[in-house]
Formats: sequence, structure tokens, C-alpha cells
Amino acid sequence: MRPVPASSLPTFADMLGRRGAARLRVVVPAKLISVYETQNCMLLDISQTGARLELERPLGVNASGYLRVGPIEVFATAVRLRMGEETGGVNGLEFDIRLTKSQVLAVRAYAENYEMAERRAFLMHARDWVMGGA
Repeated sequence: MRPVPASSLPTFADMLGRRGAARLRVVVPAKLISVYETQNCMLLDISQTGARLELERPLGVNASGYLRVGPIEVFATAVRLRMGEETGGVNGLEFDIRLTKSQVLAVRAYAENYEMAERRAFLMHARDWVMGGA
């Protein structure tokens, strides 16, 4: 078998498709601050170059705002919009400045800690209810 020349192998960018960086799937609350309003949203995934958000009132394509989630705040522009069947929708955002890998990992750590804190709070509430508390 003959070796394949390196120039004929797909590049990392080709393997990612249109994406500029690998995506980290998380589901945590975030805030999107636009010129018109600040709204709570859910961060569905994030990469070094962008994110996907579920919002009650999604931004129109080319609208911009600041995304705040855990330890990061970054300026972003809506590049995709998918409206929900009933209400709300999902925005695909592109970041103005590429995040570092450590920033993406910090969001991952935030998501993991958020999930554990939510689980602890739920268990404490359930225990209080069973014991006859609030």
C-alpha cells in the first residue's frame, strides 16, 4: 500500500465543515444583552468561534449583543435564526473575538458545577418536603 501524501488528506477545518472550532454541548442559563433588552436564555453549545442559544425572543440575523455565561462575556452577532413552532427560537452566534481554549473549558467547568448545584438544591428541597418542611 502506498502512503497517502499529506496534501491530499483533509484538513482539520475540512473535518469541522463550516465550523471554525469544535463544539462543546452544554445546557446552562445565560444572558444576552442587546441594544433593546437583556434577556435570559439557555446556552446550548459553545465553541471558540460561536455559540447556539435558545431564546424567548431571538435576535434577527446580523443583530449583535453581549453573551454572558459563567466566567465569560463576549460580543457576538447572530448569523443564524431558527424560530420555534410555538414561541421563541434558536440563534447561532458568531463571536467578535475568538475565545481561548481555557475560556471554553471554564464554561464547561461552570456547566458541570451548575448541574451539581442544581441537583443538590433539588435533593435538599425534596428532603425538606419529606421531613414536613417548606
